[in-house]
Amino acid sequence: MELQVSDTFQGNAGLIIHNVTREDAMSYVCAVFSTSDGQEQGITTLQIQWNYKPQITSDPDTDSLQVGDNVTFTCLSDANPTSEIKWLKNNVTIEMGDRFTRNENASTLHIDGLTRDDHALFSCSSTNPVKEIRSDQIEVDIEYEPEMYLNQTGNTVECTSDANPPVYQYEFEVDGKVVRTDDAVYELKGTECVNITCFGTNKIGTGNASDIACPLIYPEPSVEPSCKNTGLVIGMVFVGMLIGAIVMCIGMLVYNKYKMRGIVPAKLENTGKKTEDK
Repeated sequence: MELQVSDTFQGNAGLIIHNVTREDAMSYVCAVFSTSDGQEQGITTLQIQWNYKPQITSDPDTDSLQVGDNVTFTCLSDANPTSEIKWLKNNVTIEMGDRFTRNENASTLHIDGLTRDDHALFSCSSTNPVKEIRSDQIEVDIEYEPEMYLNQTGNTVECTSDANPPVYQYEFEVDGKVVRTDDAVYELKGTECVNITCFGTNKIGTGNASDIACPLIYPEPSVEPSCKNTGLVIGMVFVGMLIGAIVMCIGMLVYNKYKMRGIVPAKLENTGKKTEDK
């Protein structure tokens, strides 16, 4: 603060305040002394307006909240004239009512019964004739148990989740039998549909999802090894030889029977003669 007398003030004394702050808001008295008229004075009041960045706090701390908990935010505003306070969630103004309420001057925001949708960034804004300015955002980290989903692609059934913190263990139950896998994937086998349930666990709890899964790609029929086919061929050849031997035996029996009776067909007799000639 300095006192200057210059042409700017037309020969009068002027008070110049550099870098005005709110502490400079006060009444200033200018007194003039003359030898003839005595003292004259004038009083002026300097009005200063400001709007500093508001600060936001929470109770309880937002790092350990769970679904169903309650939380209260406070917006600390430093403004002159008094500013209007608004509350924002992910940079969108919050409509009051239901679970969201505020006090008379809007300096506090109370949320009753947190949900998964409240996992967001909260802030407040301060507005007066000087400007509108927002606080830093504060993240509400809400922990909740997994919500599970089943997705099938071909013969692959994949288990996915919406959870905070993330799922650390997946498990399947197929037709009532527990099946553990290294990941969240189960491969369908055979041609029958199965009742499948997927479980996901984090530190808050365990969620599950169930469905009926049917194979969409059927396995190709297996081909018998070549050694088995070779055995089958050998068996058929053996059976053929056996049948041939039986037919020959029956033929000889018939020939001998006719020969004993003196009735031998020409073909058989010739065959017999040839046999005897030999």
